[in-house]
Amino acid sequence: MRRVWGAVSFDLEVSPMLLTRALATTTGASMILVAGLGVGPAVAAPPSNGTVTWATDLATVVGTGLDATSVAAGKDAAFSGTSAGVVVAADAATGVPLWMTDVTGGAGSPVEVSGVAFGRDVVVAGTSTGEATAMDAATGLVRWATDVAGVLGTDLAVTSVAADKSTVAVGTSTGVVVAFDAATGLLLWATDVTGGAGSPVEVSGVAFGKDVVVAGTSTGGATAMDAATGLVRWATDVAGVLGTDLAVTSVAADKSTVAVGTSTGVVVAFDAATGLLLWATDVTGGAGSPVEVSGVAFGKDVVVAGTSTGEATAMDAATGALWWVTDVGSGSAVLGVAAEKSRAYAAIAGGALVALD
Repeated sequence: MRRVWGAVSFDLEVSPMLLTRALATTTGASMILVAGLGVGPAVAAPPSNGTVTWATDLATVVGTGLDATSVAAGKDAAFSGTSAGVVVAADAATGVPLWMTDVTGGAGSPVEVSGVAFGRDVVVAGTSTGEATAMDAATGLVRWATDVAGVLGTDLAVTSVAADKSTVAVGTSTGVVVAFDAATGLLLWATDVTGGAGSPVEVSGVAFGKDVVVAGTSTGGATAMDAATGLVRWATDVAGVLGTDLAVTSVAADKSTVAVGTSTGVVVAFDAATGLLLWATDVTGGAGSPVEVSGVAFGKDVVVAGTSTGEATAMDAATGALWWVTDVGSGSAVLGVAAEKSRAYAAIAGGALVALD
């Protein structure tokens, strides 16, 4: 189940204007540390080793063939969205299903859960048909549902979802991030993060940090907005930072750091307050074919990334140093990841929800 990479370093181009110090590792990934004129902090001992604790087949739970499309983590449960339009809650300790809720609203056409997020006591799901639904985290009962497409007055898909104690933020296929009150579903603000691009721009990921919502786009941008107002605090061209065309595929944040996954297999970390580059780590393992980072998440001192080739990778959150790599997909793509302290979760194409410690 484990994949061990040899001592091989891989080149990674970074804009010289933003790079003050580069150190290449030989631990199976390329790492760039930006720490002024000094070196990065010492690497902490990994709190886990990437061992699979349990795996639950959601296709069996729901009773139909499906993909596990996304996952969110709470203290006592993990919550997975599926391509069948159903959200499933699983016990964090055992993987035993706790509840499942259909969020399709009775739509006749196929509806996919494109993202899930855990707030204070709710789980929020976004769908490919433009809805956002909040459920009680303990029971799965629906508290409110909002037609995001109707709110913005245009056809769209909800592409990603994030939540904190009071607010829900959703990314859309039209390049707009929309925030709602987590208790009521009432609209708070909406911000266009396309930068005036003429071609279609999709919000590929959203995340809450400390007082900010960060969004990534299909054109390689990352934008931080004030969580209360939606006003833009900073915007960074991730494609420009790495010196190559790419899409931001996923976003995560904690109190001080933003991490984005990219379509080129690189995870990039920025300072949450300023948008300045901290580090970048290549998680492709030297694969010859293209590898996409399909999900990123923060745990305790760790950033976890999932890939389109089925790996889950853990990195030191402060430095980007590689901790462990586990092949959880067995040939199937990881479609989403989540983390709660030292526990990581991966949603797998084909329907598996996997927990790793």
